[in-house]
Amino acid sequence: MKWLSKVFASIVIVALLVAGTMYWLGSRDGTLVASSMPDGDASDAIIARGKYLAQIGNCVGCHTAVDTPEFSGGSALKTEFGTFFAPNITPDPQHGIGRWTADDFWHALHNGKRPNGALLYPAFPYQSYSHLSRADTDAIFSYLKTLPASDRQAPPHDLQAPFNMRFLLAFWRALYFRPADAVAHTEESDDPIVRGRHLVEGVAHCAECHTPRGSLGGMDQNRPLQGGKMPDGIWYAPALTGDQDGGLDAWSTQDIADLLLTGGSVHGFVVGPMSEALRGVQYLNQRDVSDIALYLKSLPAAGLKTESSGNVNDTLYSMGREIYGQYCAACHQADGKGVPQAWPALDGNSLVKGQDVTGLLRVIMDGGFTPTTAKTPQPYGMPPFRHFLNDMQIAAAATYIRNTWGNKSGGVDQRRVNRVRNID
Repeated sequence: MKWLSKVFASIVIVALLVAGTMYWLGSRDGTLVASSMPDGDASDAIIARGKYLAQIGNCVGCHTAVDTPEFSGGSALKTEFGTFFAPNITPDPQHGIGRWTADDFWHALHNGKRPNGALLYPAFPYQSYSHLSRADTDAIFSYLKTLPASDRQAPPHDLQAPFNMRFLLAFWRALYFRPADAVAHTEESDDPIVRGRHLVEGVAHCAECHTPRGSLGGMDQNRPLQGGKMPDGIWYAPALTGDQDGGLDAWSTQDIADLLLTGGSVHGFVVGPMSEALRGVQYLNQRDVSDIALYLKSLPAAGLKTESSGNVNDTLYSMGREIYGQYCAACHQADGKGVPQAWPALDGNSLVKGQDVTGLLRVIMDGGFTPTTAKTPQPYGMPPFRHFLNDMQIAAAATYIRNTWGNKSGGVDQRRVNRVRNID
């Protein structure tokens, strides 16, 4: 039995060495870039730049709970690991970031660490913010310092074990995170596609929703922007690649810009969590929104295939035609073309043709409104059909619109509808 003890001891030693290595990899910092404001003073132009970046990054959306001062924290993000609460980022010295330095703020965004060295949970998207330049982080910090201080304290995270053990983040970071030092040291470019990539990967943090994640919540870096399930388990963020099925192949740069600035395009309207993101990206200036659109259109197709819940059932399709004529055609029109600036077209609609049907079914069931923006102050609305269409009827309607006009996206069955209906 001595040999067995030796084997066991060897396994333990190897495990400790691996754990120690992963801890070191997960805890290390990127290179500190010198502040763009060595004297600590920020000009009005820098503060204005910081406000703009905070707007398009929608910092206020995550860091403001309902009926509380802006940026005072407390907004909840529900995930399969538990509920995260965004912190207060006003200049309050006790509950906010009033005692932070510009270097502290840089470390939080670039390295995912608090001033005391504690590791931040990746619910804060430092994987993306690590791509920001030091000048941009300094500008955002300078803007935040001008906000009214709030002494509101955000609730602690409510996480399931073992995810409530913060030290385990070192292992997660070893698997999924490396500070983006190469980007941080790169001079600002005048190339529109390079600028667009910088915005998409950095302050707009598009990958956080539009890149698939693994079982531990890490982004799959081998499948960037190929679409992914949202943390709430309800909505699906579509691919931003050049794919025909569920991607941006049919979109023009103007279509992309229209969606980001107004919440709608000829390919559909914003629904679900993207409505919250639009609260910020609607403020993109013309150059930045154009560069983002050019960058996204430069992405190649990834070979994605639209989800099909099975072959098209003729009975469901026929039932769906009748339901569409009775409930949908008055707004979306018999030819599925919709009404510009009012009700979106369903022919070629990205949500209808998407890789995942969850969002489409939620819209049919729950209706709702497109987001209000400066350019669309009176958005269109859709009534909910959850309470007077059963699972078969909703499956029929979805099957019909996914396989009519130019759409050929496969059928939807009752079981899928029932699963979506019962999501909390």
